[in-house]
Amino acid sequence: MRHEATHRNQPRSLTTLVTCILALSAASCIHPSITDYAEAKRIDTAQSYQDFRAKHPNNMVYDIDWRLAKRLNTIQEYQEFLRKYPNAAETNSAKAAIFKLEHDQK
Repeated sequence: MRHEATHRNQPRSLTTLVTCILALSAASCIHPSITDYAEAKRIDTAQSYQDFRAKHPNNMVYDIDWRLAKRLNTIQEYQEFLRKYPNAAETNSAKAAIFKLEHDQK
């Protein structure tokens, strides 16, 4: 009887082991830019977004660029965003921010 009980538990133990291996494997396969992106969003400062862009210069992360433009709130950053993403949903917001900044300078 004891042998049967152990044998019945083996599939469950094997399933648990396989599940753990797959979970660990998936966690190690996450690209560093994803975790860095999450960290930049968690900190939510202009510096965190600039650090992300410096660390991942070829990673065109639209959301980071928009968040950075809003945090820095400069004409230059909004113009850079519009240059990179001319058809973005935030186009009108970026143009409005530029307009406001230009008129605030006068």
